[in-house]
Amino acid sequence: LILGAGGSTAANKILIDFPMINIDTVEIDEKIIQVSKDKFYANSKINFIISDARNYLNKNKKVYDVIMLDCYNSLNIPFHLLTREFFQLTKKSLHQDGIIIANFLNLPSKDDLKKQIGTVLTTYKSLKVAAHSYNSVVVASNRSLHIQKNYFSFLKEIPFEKYLKDSDIYYTDLKPYAL
Repeated sequence: LILGAGGSTAANKILIDFPMINIDTVEIDEKIIQVSKDKFYANSKINFIISDARNYLNKNKKVYDVIMLDCYNSLNIPFHLLTREFFQLTKKSLHQDGIIIANFLNLPSKDDLKKQIGTVLTTYKSLKVAAHSYNSVVVASNRSLHIQKNYFSFLKEIPFEKYLKDSDIYYTDLKPYAL
């Protein structure tokens, strides 16, 4: 499940690597879906659902292996998608060992990121954060997460490891916040 369609680049990449899976993508704005299809060539296997992400999760009966959160209104994630109640809804929609991947902006401050991470930790036991200068990818689950050093090696076109250092990992199961 992907919450926030954007250009559907994440869904397209996933379907290239794993063509046998199905992807539901929730997007509140029908125009974004149309642009995704017309200009970004969204894969025809993507099942687009027009809905607010939280409303969708409230009504959802499916159980997913992975939920990706990438919803923005301008430069912010809508507040109602950053609450403990929202993350509890994501947990209800995940398999027991499922994971949530959230793309958080580090703006306006790292204190906001700390609060967001703290909120995620009210629902999930294990959490990893990979940080970049302007955003952080948070991976959380109720199972222990082990991310290998070469986790981002698939990003060959971007010298990502040059930017991602151990000190950029704000929280792991073994090391608390190191901001």
